[in-house]
Amino acid sequence: MKKIYSLIHVTPSSKIKYLMNNFIVRSVMKVASGTAFAQIIALLLIPFITKVYGAESYGIMGVYLSTLALLTSIVALTLPRAIVLPEKREEAQAITAVSFKIIISMTILSFIILIFTKNKIMTLLGIETIGNWILLVPIAAFFSGILQITQQWAIRENQFGIFAKTAVYQSLYNYGGKVLTGWITPITANLIIISSIVDLLRANTIMFSLKHRMDINFGFFQKNQWKNRRLLKKYKNFPLYQAPEEFIDAISQGIPVIILTVFFGPMSAGFYTLSRMVISTPSSLLGNAINDVYYPRLAQAKQNNEPIRPILIKATKALILVGAFPYTVFFIFSPLIFEIIFGEEWRTAGEYSRWLVLWIYMMFVNGPSVKALIVIGAQKWSLKFTIITLIFRLMLLIIGAAYFKDELIAIILFAVLGFIINITLILQTFIKVRKFDESKGGDID
Repeated sequence: MKKIYSLIHVTPSSKIKYLMNNFIVRSVMKVASGTAFAQIIALLLIPFITKVYGAESYGIMGVYLSTLALLTSIVALTLPRAIVLPEKREEAQAITAVSFKIIISMTILSFIILIFTKNKIMTLLGIETIGNWILLVPIAAFFSGILQITQQWAIRENQFGIFAKTAVYQSLYNYGGKVLTGWITPITANLIIISSIVDLLRANTIMFSLKHRMDINFGFFQKNQWKNRRLLKKYKNFPLYQAPEEFIDAISQGIPVIILTVFFGPMSAGFYTLSRMVISTPSSLLGNAINDVYYPRLAQAKQNNEPIRPILIKATKALILVGAFPYTVFFIFSPLIFEIIFGEEWRTAGEYSRWLVLWIYMMFVNGPSVKALIVIGAQKWSLKFTIITLIFRLMLLIIGAAYFKDELIAIILFAVLGFIINITLILQTFIKVRKFDESKGGDID
């Protein structure tokens, strides 16, 4: 009877109190609060950066970041993502040690390859003005690998408050540094250098917080009871399927910048880079927060033989509701917003944004599905899906650029396809998770 009475007499204040005492809600709020402040800093400073550097410099930076994303996606063979999964702390530390060795090996190998191929790569991408700064790619990828490790440890230990702090610091490092160097010497190299070291600064902030607050032994150079071969066999889906899938997805994400640069020049790529950056703000604000908080919850559900599907549905619904308003505003008013904030010369970026928002919104919503596929071990299927996605994206971009000879048509085709692809991914993930729950953790690939 008490339960029935409490359910009927629920006041708004009691609902708020319940939500604020809920661990997941509190964790999301922690991450989102810092990220919100970081995004405010970014939105205030980006107009100064665009005025100082211009669309062409932004385009070259976009090509550089796309190239970096390729190496970043495989520098650790995605093994750090497994840190969240094991119950035993010793096993997570062993994953850390192996990941670090992989990062060092991949960094050295990529640096050697780049020394002999950098001129051909720069000519192919039309970014010869970068010069030897392209050699920063392996170094920046190394920093990103360390960041991946520290982020996964923070997620594993439920230290989500760290992300709020690092988000603010990252925004200050990244955008503040670009404004400062732009006032002194507005050259494209500044954008590249600062973009390269941001991950190192973020990793240092997280590592410092974890070491001093929790005394985590990262075990980079220490022997561990878990042998490397046994460990890699247990988590083989990450290097075998997840890493190639991440690499192909990075190609897929970076294709628009490359195609626009090759067919229409760095200025078009600059418009795309800025539009993608701005409309991804809601994703950075709450999407990453919800995804990072729900990832260990999904892993815990698997460990405890709980059904995963209800958690996945709840997280997906939350993102649909959270993203609906801001992305609708972007779709309707993007050209006007860009013109007011960045100047009339950036209105084209707003036209790009109007269509890109279709893709970005569904990519924002599919975050929990991507995490769920990792938890249930469906990386092999995810790899196949990503390969098919890449083929269709490349085809439509080339049709828009080469056949129609219109960058906006190319962007529209790319965005609409992205919208359809992400809806398909979410629906397929729901089906696979349901089968996983019914089979009590059986193979679903």
